[in-house]
Amino acid sequence: MIAAGRTWRSYAQGLPAPCTRTDSGFFAVRHMPSAYYLSERSRCRAREKPVGRPTTGTLHSAVAAGTLPAFSMVTPDLCHDMHGHSGCTGDRIEAGDRYLAQYLPQVLAGPDFASGRLVVIITFDEGSRTSNHIPTVVLSRTTKGVASKQAFTHCSTLRTVEEPAAPAAAGLRAHRHLDALGLPSVTPLTP
Repeated sequence: MIAAGRTWRSYAQGLPAPCTRTDSGFFAVRHMPSAYYLSERSRCRAREKPVGRPTTGTLHSAVAAGTLPAFSMVTPDLCHDMHGHSGCTGDRIEAGDRYLAQYLPQVLAGPDFASGRLVVIITFDEGSRTSNHIPTVVLSRTTKGVASKQAFTHCSTLRTVEEPAAPAAAGLRAHRHLDALGLPSVTPLTP
């Protein structure tokens, strides 16, 4: 993505400051992608941002202005990620639902989504104890009632995100993942 001249940003609930590399309160550093990529750590000051509140803060401002980067990852804290935490109160699933209900409507009403520049992927990191099927919902201006019978993994979700931003020199074949989701096939970006 960087090689293609595209930007990314992680918005994390409870992030004390960009480049934080230890857990703090209900913030878990394991939710920050740049913590795992040495090449991205130098970009953390510009790319890691606290979510803020539904009506103020970095995510709200970017959504309202239509200035979301090519890739954004929004991560709830330990009280809203549906896992629950010993210090959290209330039902863990309801807490996650409330979190999505606070942010998702404004993202879907924002100019990036309205223009068709934004695809929203809501995915979970694990399934049930019996099947481990991972719920994933893809929202875009072109997906309408699509249900894919194709099996997807976190790796295929990552590929779906990476393919449109990959340099043309990568020699990518057809975008099967995008087609299965009802998303338009796109031409890879040139650097």
